[in-house]
Amino acid sequence: MLAAAKLFRKSGLECAVSALGDGSRTVSEALRGADVAVLPLPCEKNGFLNTPLSEEKITLAELFGNAEEKTLFIGGITEQKSERTVDYAIREDFLLSNAIITAESAIKLALCERRATLFGARATVVGFGRIGSLLTRALNALGASVSVVARRSESLISAKISGASPFSFEDIGTACRGADLIFNTVPKTVIGSEVLSELGKDCLIIDLASGEGGCDKKAADSLRVRLIHALALPGKHFPESAGRAVFESVCAILRERGLAK
Repeated sequence: MLAAAKLFRKSGLECAVSALGDGSRTVSEALRGADVAVLPLPCEKNGFLNTPLSEEKITLAELFGNAEEKTLFIGGITEQKSERTVDYAIREDFLLSNAIITAESAIKLALCERRATLFGARATVVGFGRIGSLLTRALNALGASVSVVARRSESLISAKISGASPFSFEDIGTACRGADLIFNTVPKTVIGSEVLSELGKDCLIIDLASGEGGCDKKAADSLRVRLIHALALPGKHFPESAGRAVFESVCAILRERGLAK
């Protein structure tokens, strides 16, 4: 969010920051006179505005209630739906930008956690959505031998066109068996004890799925399978790019509403 604020200022917009460490204003101060308030992704955590760099606690209801009527709130995954709120996290432009950063972050994490290169590695990608398809393309380019597990027939064909070996979820065990590295992008349990029990001792699973992820953590711990549940990778690994993704999506929203050129 600090990176996004720098880009707003660089573009010529007046921009105040709140709950972002040194130099921040209080939320009420930052909102005073604001035409637009850009909120984080996710907006809310444990019932309060997501502000890990601040001890100030405020609910989204309080936030909207204390703001001026003209203020447009643009945030990520907000359940507060009204004419005053826009969710940038459901926009395709943001989702694609975020997927690119997530895929690169996952590869960076894999390179840091392994003692071998990705060239020649046997990698399995579970799920072939935005992130899974980009991961497959990048892993192929780095010389990995890639298998893809997907549900839809068109995804299986796309995976094959991308140079990967396609597998349906009925054959996920076969796709994962012998893998050096598994990336999961499916946000429900698809890698259970049966699959985990057949993995090699050096296999690394990087679970990119939200919530509880798609790998049975208890089973992985019991079987001593190395599992990393990697959440919020864009902001952790590439904050400048993550900030630009927010900035560009917000600017697009403002243009669409006639609030910016």
